[in-house]
Amino acid sequence: MKDPQAMNTHRARVAKLTNELFAGTITFRQLIEAIPASVMEDEDVSDLIALIEHEPQRGGFLGVSHAEHDKYRAAMQDLVARLVAS
Repeated sequence: MKDPQAMNTHRARVAKLTNELFAGTITFRQLIEAIPASVMEDEDVSDLIALIEHEPQRGGFLGVSHAEHDKYRAAMQDLVARLVAS
């Protein structure tokens, strides 16, 4: 996408949808379906989607520690903040 203003609008929308995902009001599938393919080419957007898609389970037998999960979630929140700031 070449129009910087349109890209910023899409980035802000991805951030909003990601927060909705974190709140449990939409699913990962709904998030992916709402993002145009051209926006997925944005490095921050694609990095965020990859982090969400591969988010490790918290605790339990196969999960990561709560501290490790918190670090992982913080990385996702940093990308959301970057999307909003653009």
